[in-house]
Amino acid sequence: MVEKKTDAIDRIAIDHIVKVRDRLVVERLRLFRPKRAIDAYAQTVDRELRECVEAGRELGAKIALPIWENVWKTSLLEEMRRVCAVSEWTRPEQAMQKSAYGPLSFDDVLTFRVGDALEECERQEFRARQETWRARRPTLRQLVLDQLQSAGREGLKAAPIRAHAKQILERDFHIKAVGMTLNRLAKQGLARRKGHVWFPVGRSFELGEGREEEPIQV
Repeated sequence: MVEKKTDAIDRIAIDHIVKVRDRLVVERLRLFRPKRAIDAYAQTVDRELRECVEAGRELGAKIALPIWENVWKTSLLEEMRRVCAVSEWTRPEQAMQKSAYGPLSFDDVLTFRVGDALEECERQEFRARQETWRARRPTLRQLVLDQLQSAGREGLKAAPIRAHAKQILERDFHIKAVGMTLNRLAKQGLARRKGHVWFPVGRSFELGEGREEEPIQV
């Protein structure tokens, strides 16, 4: 009895651990999204910092940038004082305190910009998924042939094949496209018809219904 109770407790504990694991892996996956957005916006900031240096050089001025290793060792304030050779340096967020006249703080603006970067990352991911889907999407010919082979000896008319292809390809096409594809498959020896019903060609599909070589309008 003690062993059975222990086994039950172990199962409960394992189930709990699995649930915690499942929650954590989902959280970790979702953390990749803001991290990518932050990294993307950091690259934008780095590029704009380099542009500041280039613009200053064009005007004959040296625009110094902090060395981030020094910032981690001391502080941004100390590093900016050093590279700018000044005794005082005012952090810009101090001039952007939230008030009745300025409803957005420095952190608010930064949050909005990172949010924009996140939206852009999501748009890029969506476009990438679309391109991947387009690359993997079957052709109309393959869809028609697959439908015929799935139907087997029962055969199919062109209309349900057209409806299936339209759903899978997520686009509309000429009403005669499926019929023309079926006729091409018939010429290639991959399909045949009896009346308005189309069948795949193959030893396992043959029933001896006879053939009709003349293409029909569908």
